[in-house]
Amino acid sequence: GDNGPEYIQRTPLSGRASVRIQGPAGSFAARFSRTSRALYNTAVRSPQAIAPYENQDYLFLEGQRELALSPHLRAELSLQADTHQSQRFDFRRGLALRALGERHLGGKARLFWTGTHAELVGGLEYSRDSFGNDWNGRNFAYYPAVQADGTVTGITPGPAARILTPYSRSFWGVYGQALWHTGKGVTLLAGFRGDYVGAPRIREHFALTPRLGLVGTPDEKTVWKLMYTSGFRQAMAILTTPDGYLLGSPAYASSEVTEPERIRSLEASCSRLVSSRFNVSANLFYNRMEQLHSLLANGDQFRFVSAGRVDLWGGELVLWYRLQDALDLRLAHQHAAPGRERQDPSHVILSPGSGDRLMYYPQAVTKLLCDWRLGPRLSASAVGMRVQPQRGYLGTAPARTGAYSLLNLNLVATLGLGHELRLEWRNVLDANPKVPMPGAPGVGTSMVPLAGRSVGLAYRRVFRP
Repeated sequence: GDNGPEYIQRTPLSGRASVRIQGPAGSFAARFSRTSRALYNTAVRSPQAIAPYENQDYLFLEGQRELALSPHLRAELSLQADTHQSQRFDFRRGLALRALGERHLGGKARLFWTGTHAELVGGLEYSRDSFGNDWNGRNFAYYPAVQADGTVTGITPGPAARILTPYSRSFWGVYGQALWHTGKGVTLLAGFRGDYVGAPRIREHFALTPRLGLVGTPDEKTVWKLMYTSGFRQAMAILTTPDGYLLGSPAYASSEVTEPERIRSLEASCSRLVSSRFNVSANLFYNRMEQLHSLLANGDQFRFVSAGRVDLWGGELVLWYRLQDALDLRLAHQHAAPGRERQDPSHVILSPGSGDRLMYYPQAVTKLLCDWRLGPRLSASAVGMRVQPQRGYLGTAPARTGAYSLLNLNLVATLGLGHELRLEWRNVLDANPKVPMPGAPGVGTSMVPLAGRSVGLAYRRVFRP
């Protein structure tokens, strides 16, 4: 549950359920999840304040079929359907504040060819995506206010209160990848992906993203890797509605987000097994991002735009040690910092002024992971994390959070053939830093606390013929 001041003694309940049926040449999978959370409000803490609470539901279905076309060639066909809904309300008064949903129907076809020194993969995928109503046919966003006498204003049912105008868009994807094993401990990787989004208000519908890589194994204890990858992110569906109306308010407009965000990455890594109980790995990366999507304020009007160019660099060092046959320890330290490109007019990634600090992302994180096999049917794990300060906006001024620590514990028991029970205890230390959400200059933003202590229980059953 959330332990913010307004939500003491409130315990959101979340859960998930999944099933997978595996046959000799195919499978079927289904998954459902509900996530509930209280949203923190820093503006006003009084009986008149709106106390929003949010439920998010997700349902996923997939059928898959594998075909052996020859000793070296096989095909994989799949059909997917998923749907998501988000509902928000004020649990003090039972006011419905927001409802929104989306649905996706699609399929994939992939080919896999394996030779003596090479491997090829190619595929085609299609999806028809619909946005607007939730599972009950509702689509609205209200921004109510509670007066001193208890009167609620701002609830105006009707088409004008819709969160977005319902519409659909199509997505096509094609991709290919080749692996060539040189026979000298080096593997060459080359691939590409092309994506087309058929949606209104998008100027650049097609994007091509290549990737290249080299992987070397000079001996059985050492692995090194060099990678170049690229990617893109189209404008969110809520920004590409046919009429540009979104978020239940005429103050928002989506007329300028017409180009995808792009990222290009370089990565170098090396791993060395020093002994049977000790391993060291190091990773360095460089990211360059262009056409950053952001929200800009202009008086009481907001505009979604794509602009700017920013680069980042960073690295990670991981030490693994097996203290005894039943106990593994892993220590990881990650660090990230801005590069030389600092054209970020909306401060999406970099802090205002000189841009020498990252926004909404800690520049350093240290993790300690412990896996302990307590017996043939029982194991435990612990994940400790130290997060360094990060920056965001609170109101119109940049805000800085303090460093904080997190500790999560897990206990897994195998009850018998095919039965598994998992107990999860999250945020054992009850850390509650207020982390600023991404906002925009001139726009008041909320401080969102981490969820307080929570307990999860999961059961897994595998049926075998």
